Amino acid sequence: MSNYIKSNKAAWEEAFEKAEGYGAENVAKLETEEFPFLLPEFISVIKAADMKGKKVAQFFCNNGRELLSIVKNTGAENGVGFDIAENLVLQANKHAAATGIPCTFVSADALKIGRAWANKFDFAVITVGALCWIEDLGALFRVIRRCLKPDGVLLIHEYHPFTNMLGIETEPEFDPDHPTARVWPYFRDVPFVDAMGMHYMVGEHYPSKTFTSFAHTLSELMNALIANRLKITMFQEFANDVSDNFGHLDGLGMPLSFILAAKAE
Repeated sequence: MSNYIKSNKAAWEEAFEKAEGYGAENVAKLETEEFPFLLPEFISVIKAADMKGKKVAQFFCNNGRELLSIVKNTGAENGVGFDIAENLVLQANKHAAATGIPCTFVSADALKIGRAWANKFDFAVITVGALCWIEDLGALFRVIRRCLKPDGVLLIHEYHPFTNMLGIETEPEFDPDHPTARVWPYFRDVPFVDAMGMHYMVGEHYPSKTFTSFAHTLSELMNALIANRLKITMFQEFANDVSDNFGHLDGLGMPLSFILAAKAE
């Protein structure tokens, strides 16, 4: 496990420890709502994917709520979620047991998922805020391609690389009078390093262990897929924020998020 991944693991586990009540409503929502943790545009893609009776993996699954929702509402045979944070995975497995949804969750470095998982899954899912935690997308997609069966499908719903140029409110470079101003280069070759916590989980910023994340261009993403024999079959862009950082820019005509599908060749 590389140093930045070890550091991120510790920071994510700390965030969960500080996030009082995080995930407390998941079981009730899973039992009473349809797809409670996914956005409408991705729900449409999931429904159209025909996962009934299929095996689904989610990489960077957090506390498992999205995968549990997907497996329950699509009739998938089962799901396996991978996440680096052991305490999040523990909660995910508790919620799977409480709901009876056929999912298992595994604590693992995504780049170290072993060959025991090779050719196991019909679908792989990556959702918002995952890709930035991996420096080498090629290495990640190599693992995912190995885990997919022939003709298996990878579905990604993520924030758009365009947003990596924008400042967020907690950064000194952010200008509230010019929120659309470019703050960072698109072709950024150094990581983002911060110790301000995981706001969306805890509800506030706090002095935290170090999070290290990476900006990836659209071409970097697509070429990493192509290099690993994952054929892009669909790509859609949206003008709504999914990252918890740019909601004030919703509907202004800028690409803030995307959905991509790729098929294992």
